[in-house]
Amino acid sequence: MKTGWSSVCLLILSVSAFAQTAAPPKPEFYWIHEEIAKPGMIAQYEGSTRDVLAALTSQKADPKAFGMQVYMTPDAHYFYVMPIPGYSAVESFFPTLNSIGEAAGKAKWSDVMARANGSMLSMNDSLAIRRRDLEYAPATPRVKPDEVRFVHLLYFYPDAAHTDELEQVGRDYAAFFKSKNVSDPFRVYQVVTGNDLPLYIVAVPAKSAADFYSEDERTNAMLGTDVRPLQARSMANLRKFETKDVIFRPDLSYPLPAMK
Repeated sequence: MKTGWSSVCLLILSVSAFAQTAAPPKPEFYWIHEEIAKPGMIAQYEGSTRDVLAALTSQKADPKAFGMQVYMTPDAHYFYVMPIPGYSAVESFFPTLNSIGEAAGKAKWSDVMARANGSMLSMNDSLAIRRRDLEYAPATPRVKPDEVRFVHLLYFYPDAAHTDELEQVGRDYAAFFKSKNVSDPFRVYQVVTGNDLPLYIVAVPAKSAADFYSEDERTNAMLGTDVRPLQARSMANLRKFETKDVIFRPDLSYPLPAMK
């Protein structure tokens, strides 16, 4: 993760159990930084990333400020997903990162940045908030958190005028899955910066690609035709729909597994 980010704030409202207006819950913000490595330079790209991690580790960088999980696609797109507390994190992140890197040696840090940038085709940044009100979580998830090594992502691009309808479909999906006792959860993130909005990303965790697709086939067979009205309502409110498969890379994440 090497350059520019952007930010925006979205307020989520809630109502107390006594039907009085309560303090709004603090939004859960995530930076999503995407880097595309050059096909012939993946080893150099990952090597420079490990050097960044080495600098963070040697300087004992605060995981609350620099904690990130890294995922990659089969075609060398790397996603750095980082929870942030608010605007102060945007302002302080890169100056602090450069200070940490230079503390390990200015010449070495300059070389790391040069190798990183030289091995990339492009990069993209966005900010997302987690939408727990649209999610589904089974009482007993099939896959434990520490077993997740794969995530299936569904990108929903609604028409701007139909975001409310799509969000209601999400709530109805969660209720339907609960009624059917579906064993895999889904998380929902609303992307709030970028050039192709509105966008909602649904994330389904699994142990591996084979694990996800076999369970997905079993779930679809169990749901049968009952799920088709929800599918039709979802597609009716979209201008575009995409999917991505990503592999979790703990070896490129921070803090490294050995530090946890």
